Amino acid sequence: MGDITLMIQRADSTSDNNVLVAKGTASLHKLYSFSRRDETLLTAHQIGILTDRVGSDFNGCLVVLASSLSFAFSRDGENAALPFPLIELTVATLTGFLRLTKFTPSITQDSQVSLLREVVNALLDSRLNAAAVALRGVDGKKQADALVKAINKLALRCALSPTRGTSLLSLVSLQQEIVSSEGKDAYLAKMSRVLEKLSKRVIQEEHETNPKNGLKQINLEALLSAMHFCLQRIKGARLSRPADVLKPASSTVKDLMLEIIKCRDESSIRDALYRLSLLDSGSPIALLRVQCEQELGRVSTVADVSHSESRSTLLASLIKRVGEGDEAGTAELSHFQKSRPDMFNAYVSELSATFKEHIMGRLNEHNSSETMTGETVSSRATLGDRSVPIADRINSLKISLRKAEEQVQSTNSARLSSDVVVSSSGSIQPSSSNLRARLEALKQQPSSGSGI
Repeated sequence: MGDITLMIQRADSTSDNNVLVAKGTASLHKLYSFSRRDETLLTAHQIGILTDRVGSDFNGCLVVLASSLSFAFSRDGENAALPFPLIELTVATLTGFLRLTKFTPSITQDSQVSLLREVVNALLDSRLNAAAVALRGVDGKKQADALVKAINKLALRCALSPTRGTSLLSLVSLQQEIVSSEGKDAYLAKMSRVLEKLSKRVIQEEHETNPKNGLKQINLEALLSAMHFCLQRIKGARLSRPADVLKPASSTVKDLMLEIIKCRDESSIRDALYRLSLLDSGSPIALLRVQCEQELGRVSTVADVSHSESRSTLLASLIKRVGEGDEAGTAELSHFQKSRPDMFNAYVSELSATFKEHIMGRLNEHNSSETMTGETVSSRATLGDRSVPIADRINSLKISLRKAEEQVQSTNSARLSSDVVVSSSGSIQPSSSNLRARLEALKQQPSSGSGI
């Protein structure tokens, strides 16, 4: 790698330009032979030594080769003829290295980002365009077309060779980088579209290789975090970037969210967002998640949930409000607890013991107060409070009458002669005859009245 590094660093600043390029090219030939296990230029012993060296710093080797590709396209300037032999050799060597499946799982996000960046830049070089090479004749066009095809394959191999989680992180990271880059919008839009296509291919590959266990091995928190920051960058660039640049990046993130929802259970996504403090309904990633859930038909409409919030997002918001002492939030959380107890219990079980105790204490206090209030209304209705609606008063009197008649059977006749009876709890209750009279009187009143 030393001769290749010298070629990259010093070939443009020394009189030994041709010598350095020749030595660098010779090293590339050896590495190409090594990647193919070709003993034409290397002995078995030399291949063994290179295997150890490459294995000890595989990422470093990829970065050097990526820099070599960049050097080949830029050494003589943007308008100079391309050094096709050097480019073809570098592309072939990189392709061979990415076939070394013994080492590819160790590819890091940083080295993959560097590699993808240079490969996509090479693919979009205008000098490879058919019109730009027309002056080279038929043979020149064939050579350019073959090179474009080879770089296309290399780009795909760059995206697919590392682990799936690393590839997706790298592609999202590059989309975020493009949105923030200083450059010509038309070129950045093309680059973003290439990355979008690569992302779709990675997802397709995941479906084909893991049809029943897709995206199970990725670091969900890391990916959701990268997607969130990309969405934030897109949002911040809407006034300065045209839609052509932003749309492919947005589509990449959305496609990923759709796949995550399809492949991962709701609780794992919610938990990952919760740990990232991104479960709040106002965060870009939370809003995208709701949108994708609705597209997939995963959100069922309930009274508590608006179109802009998922149930889990609402639950997190309510718990936060209760923790801050919001009485209205406590009432809403109590209703949520009763309407969706399974989801509530699952979510609360993951809270810290202290916070859970605080939340449940507030809920129990609220529910106890609500129960007492309900009993008070019932008592007022039974005793004839005209501020209580007639329908409620009739229902309450029916219940009290049934209870009174049941109690009559176990009460002595002396107690029955009074207008009221004393319940076992010591509270004063109207007698059955009194209750019947009131009930008949209420039935004669207009049913639509609310009581005066």
